[in-house]
Amino acid sequence: MTLRIVLIEDDYGDAELVRAYLEDDADHAFTLEHVSLLEHGIKALEDEAADVALLDLNLPDSTGLTTFTTLRLQFPDIPIIVLSGLDDKDVSTMAVREGAQDFIVKGSFDGKILFRAILHAIERHQIYRELAGAALSDELTGLFNRRGFLALAGQMFKSAQRLARSAFLLYADLDGMKNVNDGLGHKEGDRMLGDMAHVLRETFREADVVARLGGDEFAVFGLQETNFEVIKPKERLLHNMAAFNSSAGRPYQLAASVGVSCLELDCARCLDDLVSCADARMYEEKRTHSNRSTPRRQPPVGCLAPPARDQEGFARPTQTTQRGIPHPYPRNT
Repeated sequence: MTLRIVLIEDDYGDAELVRAYLEDDADHAFTLEHVSLLEHGIKALEDEAADVALLDLNLPDSTGLTTFTTLRLQFPDIPIIVLSGLDDKDVSTMAVREGAQDFIVKGSFDGKILFRAILHAIERHQIYRELAGAALSDELTGLFNRRGFLALAGQMFKSAQRLARSAFLLYADLDGMKNVNDGLGHKEGDRMLGDMAHVLRETFREADVVARLGGDEFAVFGLQETNFEVIKPKERLLHNMAAFNSSAGRPYQLAASVGVSCLELDCARCLDDLVSCADARMYEEKRTHSNRSTPRRQPPVGCLAPPARDQEGFARPTQTTQRGIPHPYPRNT
């Protein structure tokens, strides 16, 4: 196995020393990409995934803990080892508390120590992901569950505030889920939930927190460059849902009521403020939404009557359920 290592270090001498140490250890194959700016490191990791990132906290375009939190927010699935100088060990320790796998002091290691730190970081990160995945993921869809959404989105929200980044929260409720369950059966209803999860994955980035909060409710939290992009997450989702409907050949149409909130535009002080704003907008849309998802054939035996059909052969919903959508927090992704 060849490890891909990205080194983000502005001191050319330190970078060459790291390369030499790695080359001295003949037991492990690796490729090393060295960049000197955080911006270039982000681009390198976007272009090709890495097994580990080695990060100097003090760079020309970013300094201190901000350097780490910026990288980790963009690439939560990549283990990060902080390269520390003697004068910034306290900040490096804070980075470990924030999620860095390790920090090593420059000049205090050789090739074997460095590779051992890298391999342990990769292993620990994998174990963490497996444990977190079991506790924080939704079994049916593979998305984060409510607990995972609250934990990860809450952490990202605090980081966005600290880094003065804009963020959005999208709240979506599938329309007509009851009609599909009643008319086609719960197996089709489960497939509909899986289809929605698939569309969400295709719509949003890996760095975004995409979750099924329960039932037919989904939420997405993500960072964005400016608050002027607040409408775009909803537009992208609805566009991709329409594309899925036109090609999937399902006996139902995916449709959802969607609300979006923005950290800056809505003056959100905490994650719950974003949830409340998006929730209210989703409710308002649901009250006026007429494009419900419904089955295309008659319900199975046991239903009182087959649903009426429109000119295109789609079943019209017989009723609209107006039920409360549970908050990610008790009324206080």
